[in-house]
This record gives sequence, structure tokens and C-alpha cells, in this order.
Amino acid sequence: MIIHPKLSDWRPRLDAWVGKSHATPFQWGVHDCALNAASAVEAQIGIDFGADYRGQYDSAETGAALLRAKGFNDHAEFAASILPEIPVAFARIGDIAAVDFGRLGFALMVVAGHRLIGPMERMAGNFPLTAASRAFAVGRAV
Repeated sequence: MIIHPKLSDWRPRLDAWVGKSHATPFQWGVHDCALNAASAVEAQIGIDFGADYRGQYDSAETGAALLRAKGFNDHAEFAASILPEIPVAFARIGDIAAVDFGRLGFALMVVAGHRLIGPMERMAGNFPLTAASRAFAVGRAV
């Protein structure tokens, strides 16, 4: 795994991403939890790991099928393939966390202090950090 360092201006870039994210409605394959997390990572390190997925699916089912076709069981597994996994308690602002909703699957959220943020289809995407079952470091080795 290659650790891509954060850009020198990552913090204002992440802040700008937050504003844009909050103003963009949820849409599968365009602005969903996984692609939102990919955009947050891009704001910090300048690489869009979601590029191959954007616009390629239009539902949770077609998104999951696309991930399986690329060799991943879910988007948390994809995140683990590109970002180092860390204990949830060590997550920092801008890191990515996975919340396990059981049969509904994982949602990828962005760590915003002690909260997790990100778009969700039928609910507000704002949870305590303690809701995360996995976390992934952005721009740093662990």
C-alpha cells in the first residue's frame, strides 16, 4: 500500500469540500457515502480513488455489483485496500470511517472530530465517532 501524503493546503481544501458536500443532494453513483468519502480523500491528497466508479451505477445494488466485479465485497473493503486501517479511537479529522448497518451494509463517513459526516439516502448522515466499526487513515502511515 502506498501512503500518499496530505497536500500542504489540505485543511482549507477539506473545509471547502464540507461546504460543497452539504449543499449537494444524495444521488447514487454521483454523491453517495462512498463517493463522498472519495472526494474528501481527494481534497486532502489530490487523488480521486472514486474516479472509476463515478457515474457507473445508480443504486445500492448496482454499486455493490460494480465493487464485486472489481474484487471487493463492499466499499469498506475497497477503502481498506487503499488506506491503512487504524483503530477507530485513533481516527483524526479527515480520516474515513465505516459504520456497519447490518443487513443494509456499510456506510463510509468522514471523520469530523468526534462526529462522522456524509450523505445518506434516507437519513441524516451525522453519527458519533463511536458508531464506526472500522477507520482508515488519510495521508499518514500508522
